[in-house]
Amino acid sequence: MDCRTLIERYGNDRDEIAVTQLSELLKTNQLSLVDFIVDIGDYLQSTELSKRTVALVLIGNVLKSLPNTFLQSHEIHHLLIFIIAKMADHHILAQPAADLFSVLAKQSALTDDDCIMMIKSIFSYMYVQSFPQASRHKVFVVLLHFLFTRLDVVRQLGSDFVCNFIQSMDGERDPRNLVLCFQCLQYMTKYLDIEPYKEELFEVVACYFPMEYKPKTASNETEETITHEQLALALRNVLTSSGKFAQYCIPMLIEKLESDIPSARLAAMDVFINSIEEYDARDISSHLVQLWNLFSKQALCAENQETETNALRAITALMQLVGKSVQNDDTEISTKKLVNRAIRECENYLKELDLKLVWPATKVLQAVARANSTCSSLIWSSVLPLLTKQFESLEQVNHRQTVLDMIIYFLQSTSLRTVVKLPPGLADELWILISTQFQSFQSHCLSLIHSLLQLNTTPGQVLEDDLTKFILQGNIPDQLRIKLSAVMRMLASSVIFDRICTNLLTNLINSWTVTKTNPSNEVLESCLDLCHNSERCQERLERFFFPSQQFIQYLPSLFKYLPPSYILTNLFSPLFDLLLSSIDNDQHAKIFCAKCGAIADESCKPFVEDQYRKNLLDDSLWQSEKSMNVLLMIYFIGNLKRKTYQNELEMVFKQIHEKLTEKIFNQKFDETNTIYCCFLANLINKLSSNDEIMEQGQTIIKQCETIPDQLHIHLWTIVVKAFVLSRPSTFEQYIPKLMSWINERNGIGDIACQSLKVLTNFDEQSLLLSSQADCIVHPMVKQIVFMNIISQMKPFLMNNDLLPNQMNILIDLLNNIPKSIIQDEIIPLLPILVRALTSSNESIWSASLQSISDLIKSEPNSIIDHIDTLLPRLTTLATYQKDMTIRITSLKCLNYLTALPIHKIQPYRRHIIHVLRKCVDDHKRLVRRQAIETQMSCLDDGAETNDLDVNHNAADAIQSQDNQWLDDLRVALERGCDLGAIRNIGKCRALTDDLRLRVWKICLNIDENATETDFNDSNTLDLPQQNVIRDDIARVLQALQLHQDSSTTKMNDIEAVITHYCKKHNETYEKGNGWIEIFKPLITLNYQDRSELYALFSSIRNRYIPRDCEADGMPYHLFRLLLLYHDPELCSFFDTRKITSDLYAHIWIRSLYAGSCPLNITLPLWDGYFQQADQFFAFFLALVLLMFAKEHLLEMANKEKHEIIDFLSKAPANLTVADLDDFCSLANHYATNTPQSFRKEFYSCLFNEIDRSFSQTAYSIYQALCLPVSVKELLQANQLGGAAGVRYFIVDCRPADQYNAKHLCTAFHLDANLLLEDPKEFAVTADALFATQQNAIDAGSTAGGEHLCFMGSGNNDEDKYLRMVVAYFLQRNTKYVSIASGGYKILANTIEDPSMLTQSNQRTARDPSSIGTTLKYNIAEKLPAINTQTASIFNMISSAVKTKSLEVKDKVKDYITHTSHPDSIHSQSRHVSKQDRTDKLYRQNQTSVFSLDGDDDDDNQALSQQRESELVDIEAWFQRSELIYKYECEHFDENDKTHPSFLLASATHLYILRKLPEHKTMANLVSRRLLTTITKITSKKNVPEIITFRYATSQEEDEEQEKAIRFNQKSTNSKIPVDCDKVFVPDAGDATKNIKVLIMKALNMYENSNEPRKN
Repeated sequence: MDCRTLIERYGNDRDEIAVTQLSELLKTNQLSLVDFIVDIGDYLQSTELSKRTVALVLIGNVLKSLPNTFLQSHEIHHLLIFIIAKMADHHILAQPAADLFSVLAKQSALTDDDCIMMIKSIFSYMYVQSFPQASRHKVFVVLLHFLFTRLDVVRQLGSDFVCNFIQSMDGERDPRNLVLCFQCLQYMTKYLDIEPYKEELFEVVACYFPMEYKPKTASNETEETITHEQLALALRNVLTSSGKFAQYCIPMLIEKLESDIPSARLAAMDVFINSIEEYDARDISSHLVQLWNLFSKQALCAENQETETNALRAITALMQLVGKSVQNDDTEISTKKLVNRAIRECENYLKELDLKLVWPATKVLQAVARANSTCSSLIWSSVLPLLTKQFESLEQVNHRQTVLDMIIYFLQSTSLRTVVKLPPGLADELWILISTQFQSFQSHCLSLIHSLLQLNTTPGQVLEDDLTKFILQGNIPDQLRIKLSAVMRMLASSVIFDRICTNLLTNLINSWTVTKTNPSNEVLESCLDLCHNSERCQERLERFFFPSQQFIQYLPSLFKYLPPSYILTNLFSPLFDLLLSSIDNDQHAKIFCAKCGAIADESCKPFVEDQYRKNLLDDSLWQSEKSMNVLLMIYFIGNLKRKTYQNELEMVFKQIHEKLTEKIFNQKFDETNTIYCCFLANLINKLSSNDEIMEQGQTIIKQCETIPDQLHIHLWTIVVKAFVLSRPSTFEQYIPKLMSWINERNGIGDIACQSLKVLTNFDEQSLLLSSQADCIVHPMVKQIVFMNIISQMKPFLMNNDLLPNQMNILIDLLNNIPKSIIQDEIIPLLPILVRALTSSNESIWSASLQSISDLIKSEPNSIIDHIDTLLPRLTTLATYQKDMTIRITSLKCLNYLTALPIHKIQPYRRHIIHVLRKCVDDHKRLVRRQAIETQMSCLDDGAETNDLDVNHNAADAIQSQDNQWLDDLRVALERGCDLGAIRNIGKCRALTDDLRLRVWKICLNIDENATETDFNDSNTLDLPQQNVIRDDIARVLQALQLHQDSSTTKMNDIEAVITHYCKKHNETYEKGNGWIEIFKPLITLNYQDRSELYALFSSIRNRYIPRDCEADGMPYHLFRLLLLYHDPELCSFFDTRKITSDLYAHIWIRSLYAGSCPLNITLPLWDGYFQQADQFFAFFLALVLLMFAKEHLLEMANKEKHEIIDFLSKAPANLTVADLDDFCSLANHYATNTPQSFRKEFYSCLFNEIDRSFSQTAYSIYQALCLPVSVKELLQANQLGGAAGVRYFIVDCRPADQYNAKHLCTAFHLDANLLLEDPKEFAVTADALFATQQNAIDAGSTAGGEHLCFMGSGNNDEDKYLRMVVAYFLQRNTKYVSIASGGYKILANTIEDPSMLTQSNQRTARDPSSIGTTLKYNIAEKLPAINTQTASIFNMISSAVKTKSLEVKDKVKDYITHTSHPDSIHSQSRHVSKQDRTDKLYRQNQTSVFSLDGDDDDDNQALSQQRESELVDIEAWFQRSELIYKYECEHFDENDKTHPSFLLASATHLYILRKLPEHKTMANLVSRRLLTTITKITSKKNVPEIITFRYATSQEEDEEQEKAIRFNQKSTNSKIPVDCDKVFVPDAGDATKNIKVLIMKALNMYENSNEPRKN
């Protein structure tokens, strides 16, 4: 294909293949460059600018494909002229010309003149900043290339190059180009004349300082990413490259140091630190003091460690810069003056040891001292004497310790230590201080001694005595032992301290040689440290240690102190006698000999040969009395490197193998015999390439097979192991013989089993027969050996014919083999594992359990056939107290078994749960944790609760786990998965950053096309609260410390999202509503745009944040019910202190804990939370926080209310990543231990976004006395025996006649009427209830459960006392109290199995004995049979109390009358008037109108008045806007009969509406009272829910009084008590509190209205 055709193809289609083909034509000389230019001429001369551009691009692409040596100089010259002409033709052509220049610049034939022409044309015709990034990048590459390769040519342009370059880069913003520009500038400042333009050059660079740049994620792998560090470093190198910048740079740095931006201050200090090489002190002379003040201020008042470190480095750099200048005392720049200034400023801080500036001041002075020797001398001579005098004058120990720490800090190691010496006399003062204070401050003195020794100061005799006493006293803590060791080594390492070292050694050795006692470990370690000097080591060891047996244990430690070659050649021989005396029974001596052999290299061959000839080959040494020489040489020779000593090892084997074999067979079987066997095997293994030695080894094996006794079988085993380690395939020929021995039913079988254990334990005898001893060990040896053993034992496994010893060995083998090897063979071994688990040999339980655990985890169905044997054993071992590991592994097995089909595990579930309840209280934390996890799995019904195992954000924790699940999750996400798949894979664990956004979107069900997540980015920010929103966003982003550009972007995104959300959902933003805190985790995600950020926020807000999260809101009432259910004592504490949950948990719930927890806690918490997908889980997390704080809360009973609230509000902030696991596990525990039906009942009013009306269900949250439970859940728990996580003990509180007629067979009867009829007998019955409950639980009865559920009839009239009964138990702090919703009426209609209902036997005669006596008798008689006669026992107990309920109604009136105060009717109460308030407080010296601790006063007389009622519509009244509070209640009439009613309150009145049974929507308005007429509110001591409102009215009518209020008329008529209302209010405390506030407001309004108006 010809050239023109290719040109046309590129011009029309931009075909890159055409470029390649044109390049090939040029390379092969089929086409000349001139012809190529001529052929493209039509495009170059076209009137269309686009065609001319295409032509230049094509030329550039073709030339780019050619080698750098292809073009000739004349061709380059003509091309340059041609390109420059085209650039002059039109400015658009400058961009492709830049591409051509980048190609031509790299051509080797480019001349200097053409180079200058190219540079000038770039500056003349190219307005670089108008180019796209890629073209600008090519221009800067060309210029940088010329600076690097053609510097002489560039210099010819002079300062014009500098000027033009400044213009070219001015305004550059792309980080990729900026890095190139900064590199060019750095080169220019060093090699070009920048003097005429130095200020302009600095200005163009300074605009980028400090560098605030956050790199964006690369869109593809090939895209270059510039980091912030690269850019900042390049900028810093420019600013510090020349001293000519100093006059401009220093003022800029001062400006940044004075700013409020921490990053700017850090950057300024970093530039200054790196500028001292180029800058001169004269350039900063006018700024010297200012710089000192700024740096010292940053160091003294640093807000973090990074700022302090940089400030101290800057101070050191400043002093170094000053020290470089020529100076004297008269010059302005003086090191001495500046040091004195530093001392003056910091001296006062050093004296105030209680102030926090003492250490910053010390660090400042030390930073000054580090600058140079002059500074060090000045600081030491001034500060150290000051500190020593100060030490002597102080009395407090902590102050003295601080001073010593400061002295040590000043003397710490620096690079100046070799040239700086302490001032005369100061060293002596410090040594004296040490000698006098050593016993009091041992740790400080040791550190100070070490520092002084490093300064080569000579101590006196006192030091020897002090150290000797200190070492000999013994029991030195580890921290002090480290410091002591450093001092000892320092003394040993220098000739200067040789005398002291020798004297110390003598003192220490005499301490045990003279007294003839054993030295302590501290003494021996110190002696060894004193021998640290290699030049004197041998002398000191020979002199002091070789006679000492205690020295043996430190022989292996010599390798830490001395070169190995020195030990081998200089110490091994002198130590020989000492080693001989201990080699048979001391492991340290064996290890030392083994290490000596292992370090022997080629240079040590003469020494090695001499050793084994003298101590191994001599026949006389094999006698018993000299056998120690042989043992020593065995460990030495056995660890020689086989490649280095191959010939020597062969010679040793040939010389001694016969004597060695004879020695083995002729002595008893003991440890020495085993060592001989292992050494023989060691030589055979290392020499396995020698066929002759292999044959001799086979001969030994055959010889052993002929005589199967203990010695021969043991040697056979060791030698076979030597063969197998190097050649595992040979094991097949030996295993049949071993199996034949194992199957013998005598002692031979036991011996053979032990041999099999030796064969498969590849860690045994590591000093002789392992890779550590340089033996040949095949990498697959474990797998091959195991597979051969299993294949040989399969017949016995199939027939279950293993002997006990064989089984033990097999289990032990499984424990030593990697799990990946035995994975495929474990199922056939299962019967053996189960059998081992039930054996009496406790030593194999752990190994069996571990293998069973691995099997159940991977193949749970394989265990089904053994479930009957295995499960009871696992539950027994779960409480095995001798071994925590066995308990944990058993619990893991039970956890894995929950994956079995439900019908397989169901028969055992109740027993498992019963065992787990004990394990949850285990004294070991790890056992409790595993028990809770297993309990969660057992109780999980797959709908409401899943195991939450969060192990937080911390990336280190995730990486330490098995990351396979992360890979599985990535694959699932790529394929498209739902929440269920994510939950199964992730198991609520913490996610990595790359997965978090994708997983959250799926968990939050974010649909890109859903209308509810549509985002309209209108940029119209016009909400009334817009300024508040901005301030809140700025506050949060400042706390996150984001970069400025990133912070601005995030701020705009959040503001736009919140604004759109408010407009779309008609919400009003309020400060502190938790919205901003929700964004804290979200902005860490790499979200695409605002639309995705809005979708995340909207989904979390609507899905997980409950409605009505405001003061006294529904969520907080529900949380109180949950707290009351689990811990009524703590709930009572809060109620007593009037601390509602919204006061401390508001931000917890509204921000999903993001507002209270740090970010590293919130991210992993949300990872698990969203996978969990439980909208109520926040309540249980809050419950755990309160449980954590309970003990401290109860101790704060006497604290102020606000202190308790502050403490609670900060509780989540104390969580750490390590706490998350327990935090979420415990929350799961509470969630599963809570009735589940409340979720369904309250979901719609808390989380349903469709129906936002105030429903009757929402109203029930406010009125609920305790947590309600649905009848359906009760029945399910009854049928499944508590499989749902909660087991109920049902208490039937209906009247006796109804209970006897028909009741639930597992229900306990407690007649509610008895509470008012006979409280003492009721208390006896309640105690009996608890006893029955506990016995039912212990017996495992289906009726037994820890959770009490009280059930009424379902008829409001009949259940009027039920709430009083529940209140009775709550007041006793009874946990797990609930009420059955709808009562027995709903239960009877719901129940499907008639057999669950039963009928009691009627009693025709009343028992004359007391209820308590009869009840106790029945309990004692019937409880032993409770496990089999659950229904009958409850019938018998209830029969003892049923007849008493008939008298209750008659006694209620009498009960109330006799508890009233007799004198109350004569008392008159009135409210204070305005005139009474002159000098006395309101109601001073009078009983409070709002007293709640008294009894009612003559209620009956007041209630006897006839009431007039008005018929009203309930719904219409509830919709009245003036009503503030509404409470359900029971209203007492004149005959003490109660009626279901409503207690309503407005700002001025109190109303009571009595329901009409025949008209559910209508009621009688029986009471309408002005709040100002209420004179007293009282309650019963024993029944605080019964509240009495006392009224007093003037002799005028109420209407006249209201009229007086309206017309400001003052009434002087007195008030007398004439009436009262008595009601039973379940939430009495809340009702009286709120009504009290309304009364106070009404009284103030009334009194104000009686004041005369001023004209």
